[in-house]
Amino acid sequence: MSTTFSIEGVGNTASHDFYPPIELHPGKMYVIGMVGFYGCNSIRNIHAGNDKFYYKTESNSVYSKVITIPHGAYELEEISEYIKAHIPTSRFSLRANNNTLKCELSCEFDIDFTQRDCIGRMLGFESKILDANVLHTSALDIQIIKHTNIHIECNLITGSYRNGNRAKVLYEIDVSVPPGYRLDKIPSNTQYLEVNTSRISNITIKLTNQKGELIDFGESEPFTVRLELKEYGVTY
Repeated sequence: MSTTFSIEGVGNTASHDFYPPIELHPGKMYVIGMVGFYGCNSIRNIHAGNDKFYYKTESNSVYSKVITIPHGAYELEEISEYIKAHIPTSRFSLRANNNTLKCELSCEFDIDFTQRDCIGRMLGFESKILDANVLHTSALDIQIIKHTNIHIECNLITGSYRNGNRAKVLYEIDVSVPPGYRLDKIPSNTQYLEVNTSRISNITIKLTNQKGELIDFGESEPFTVRLELKEYGVTY
């Protein structure tokens, strides 16, 4: 016998209470697995802390002008188009070198990547001023994809580890689609883990990264996780 649950949430957390609680047979073992995840790749790579593009219209000026990019999930081309639409010059270029994975940037104005909340680090640039009218190549790879995996955590499980430490990771999803695209996952072979309680009064799902940190999906992005609970054996 098995029971399925559809747990709906927004952002990065879903939590649902059950009243009365679901009582599991004390003489049996139970396991639970994820049989479906339905949502979008709305992982925000622009947020407070990297949402500013600073530039200087006068060379060697101590003052920088700023473009604030709305928080959200962006491809590099979309970031480039937003800056182009708001910077007072047509001589601006921001593109990826697909061979080296570096960013190439040029502008009529000096670009200030020394500010702590600038977008420079995500583009692979070091903390410095980029001179005007020069094609600059980033020292590091572009980091437009902030998270490569989503860990589906569930409060009911035991037997999972992350980086050598006990964790609540029920399943791991590869982020294999661009921002804004559907990120549905139906496992071909469901992995089941042992349930850690005999009385289910709440199911909580969290979407975290490889470090166990909650992923920023925005405050209103919906997702659904389908779970299957089933008997596994007997206890003695």
